Amino acid sequence: MSWPALWYPRALAAVFTLAAFSTAVIAGRNASAEDAKSPPAHQALLKDAKSTTGLLPVHQKGTNLYLELGSSEYDNEYIVLISIAKGIGQTPLLGGYSWGFGDDWVWTFRKIDDKVHVIRKNVRFRASKGTPEATAVGNAYTDSSVFSLPIAAPGPKGGDLVDFSPIFMSDLPQISQVLPGFVFARDRSSWAAVKNFKDNLELQVAATYASGGQMEIDTVADSRGVSLNVHYSISKVPSSSYQPRLADDRVGYFLTVVKDFSKTSERDQFVRYINRWHLEKPSGAGDGPTSPKQPVIFWIEKTVPFKYRPAVRDGIAEWNKAFEAAGWLNAIEVRQQPDNADWDPEDVNYNTFRWITSNAGFAMGPSRVNPYTGQILDADIIFDADFLTFWKNEFETLTAAQLMGYETEPSDNETPIQRASREFLARNPHASRCMLRAGASHQFAFGAAAIAEAADPKVAAELQEKLIMQGLKEVTMHEVGHTLGLRHNFKASKWRSLQELNDPGKANQQLVASVMGCTPATIVPKGAKQGDFYKTALAPYVIWA
Repeated sequence: MSWPALWYPRALAAVFTLAAFSTAVIAGRNASAEDAKSPPAHQALLKDAKSTTGLLPVHQKGTNLYLELGSSEYDNEYIVLISIAKGIGQTPLLGGYSWGFGDDWVWTFRKIDDKVHVIRKNVRFRASKGTPEATAVGNAYTDSSVFSLPIAAPGPKGGDLVDFSPIFMSDLPQISQVLPGFVFARDRSSWAAVKNFKDNLELQVAATYASGGQMEIDTVADSRGVSLNVHYSISKVPSSSYQPRLADDRVGYFLTVVKDFSKTSERDQFVRYINRWHLEKPSGAGDGPTSPKQPVIFWIEKTVPFKYRPAVRDGIAEWNKAFEAAGWLNAIEVRQQPDNADWDPEDVNYNTFRWITSNAGFAMGPSRVNPYTGQILDADIIFDADFLTFWKNEFETLTAAQLMGYETEPSDNETPIQRASREFLARNPHASRCMLRAGASHQFAFGAAAIAEAADPKVAAELQEKLIMQGLKEVTMHEVGHTLGLRHNFKASKWRSLQELNDPGKANQQLVASVMGCTPATIVPKGAKQGDFYKTALAPYVIWA
């Protein structure tokens, strides 16, 4: 075969090969172009979702709540607080109640393959990093992996998009323990509110607990579906220049306690920090009294009736006297929330005195605390409007048995929910329960009865008004004291003798040594001059503390 004849079929084959290669290249380019045109997975997933930026990127779509976690979110730790936003009029399921028993929750997120694990940190034990004790602590005590969630898709910012609704659309707070026979009904639960702030994420679930209806709850319309709102507040564990303060056994502060295995002590290895606010002197300040760089600011919420705002303001500002004795000027500021305020009281950057109407007649002062240092981060005093009207009901139904005190044994008429609640609280000894409001309603009733019997109607009306306003100021002072870290002090009620209490010249304003007790109204004998009913000024103990 001649050379041209041999060359022709080989050349033809090369042409066909080149054509095939060109076709493949073109096809590949077309495929790449099609891939480039296809939308990212999150686009369809988040279609019609309500997206917000703040503490975390959040996308709400129906009952789904997608959070996007990037490298910084995986590095952070988060404080998670739970409360009952709307209750059912049964203790402890009362609107405004903190649902916290034991340690505050600290969460962190850990990526494991195609899932994200939600880890609850063990904050009770520690040792200095890099020491043999730290290795021993790591081997002895572990964190708890409480949830595993699949990564749904890469997020708009390049992080991991994760649906957190299985966590919050569940019986996460274990409320079923005080609702025997009820289970969380996800198909009847929804988001009541999702608020994303710069420093905190506030989630509220309209949660329904279902039963077969065998148990009747007189405060619920239909016991087959018990609905209440559960509030979750999430914020980062902060890092700051705050220096913890070691506790003193003589002073009653709430404590943050950790067992430090690096500590050498003949007594124990526990480190006890008091819970307190971070006050700093401004640069250049001398050793004398000075105003802090950032005072503790309390806002009176616009829901507080005009009539009661002065008493509330005075009750909060009264604490400046204690700070002045410690060298701080204007440590606490009281401000009124304007009607047109564009900020939300649930923002962690605002400390508020909140007025609610849950028909439960209580007051409380919960706060958010750094579980590693004891630094108080924010606080919201909750005051139920019915607190001030309870005394009228008590006045009408006051009995000798009530005056003798509260029942300490279960009643024969105890309902299943009351029994479950009592047993639940007994299993959780760290439950925060301030009984000031319950006693105060009795004291208001007794005081009103004594005033009505001893004075003519006009004078009685004036004295009853004084009783209420002084009682409101005292309760405000008491709850603010809790938000400043102080525990109850019942012994302080024995500071004055009975004779001194009945002497307005000696006992006015300072009836007891501490506003952190739960003391009764002071009613003088018939014919004596009535002084103050309640303590309206700080007394020696709290100033010393």
